[in-house]
This record gives sequence, structure tokens and C-alpha cells, in this order.
Amino acid sequence: MKRKKLRYLFLAALLVCSMTGCENTKTQNTDAANQEETGASAAGKETETGENTEPVTSEKEEEPAEPEEILEENVQEEAEEENAESAETPVEEAQEGGIIVLYVPNDNADGWDICESEISQISPDAIIGQLVGAGVIVDSVTVQSFAEEAEGASLILKLDLSENFAEGLRSMGSAGEILVMGAVVNSFLDTYGADGIQITAGGNAIETGHTIYEGTLSHMSE
Repeated sequence: MKRKKLRYLFLAALLVCSMTGCENTKTQNTDAANQEETGASAAGKETETGENTEPVTSEKEEEPAEPEEILEENVQEEAEEENAESAETPVEEAQEGGIIVLYVPNDNADGWDICESEISQISPDAIIGQLVGAGVIVDSVTVQSFAEEAEGASLILKLDLSENFAEGLRSMGSAGEILVMGAVVNSFLDTYGADGIQITAGGNAIETGHTIYEGTLSHMSE
């Protein structure tokens, strides 16, 4: 009888031990599963973060032009404007050495004395300079533009002087006006061997109150 009780007690102890071991194993399995789920969740978050995170790139803004570049552009624009102005008002280059034929009003104020002088370069400025030196026109008169143009078989000169040339003519009587205008016309025609000349002042036809000088003028006589 005692042996049967001992056997029952032994079996009961074994059963208790078995149940305790199973619960421990279940707990361990549950913890392991939880750890795996936690690791998988963290990995998923890292993956999502990696997929959604993209490198941010920004286009490099254009750098403002350097002061030197701006200065070069301004200089280039000014040079182009000067070239355009030169093209609009052509001035013939000076010819190599030759003879200037100069008409200077005589002392009787009824004609011109004709003088010839050799010069290293013939140019409109040189002729006007000679007339200024001879006292025919005031020294503030300047050449604005000059051109030689062929019209058929004729050579026509186009001379534009400063406005004060016309102002000087207006201050003279009719006889003095003709002598001064004739001195300019004849000096240019003979020096360049031309057939006619158009003279303007400040780009406009010269009107003095005695005469309007427009169109092509030919050689003026005494």
C-alpha cells in the first residue's frame, strides 16, 4: 500500500515538473518570437526610411557677373556706338603730300589772292586750318564731316562745318559773305580737283539773309 502511494507521489512530481518545463519553454519561445517581431519591425522602419530618404540636391544659382565682365561689356558697347557714329558721318582719310590751293580775299575786297603751299598731308582740316591762319574764317570753325562722291563723271565734295561758320557769314555784309564763302568753295575745289561742293553748317543748309547756299556749288568767280 505504501509503495502504491509512493508511486503516485512520484508520478505526480514528474507531472508537475513536466508542466513547469513546458511553461518555461513556452515563455522562452514567446520571448524569442517577440524579439524577432521587434527586429523585423525595426528593420522595416530602417528600410522605409532608406527608401523615402533621397539626397537633396540644389541647382547652383548663377553667380552674378563680375565687375570686370560688366566693365568689358560697357567698353565694347561704347566702341560699337562710336563705330556706328563714324559710319554715319564718313570722313575721308588725309591724302599724302600735295599742294593746297588757297583763296584769300584781297585787300580791295573785290576778289581773291591765290596762294599755293606744299603740305605733307592734304585733308579738310588742313585746308580750314590754312584759311583760319590767313584770317578768312574764325579759328573756332571745325570740320564735322567730309566725303568725296562720284556723280557720273563728276567728283562732288560734301563738307559739313560747325554751326558758327554760318553765324559768321550772317554777321557780314553781302560782299564780305561772298568773299568768305568763295574762299572756302574755291580752295576745296582746286585742291581736290573736284567739280562741285555741297557745304552745310551743323548738318543744315546755310541761310544768311542774303543768300541760301544749298545744293551743289560750283567754282565762284570774282
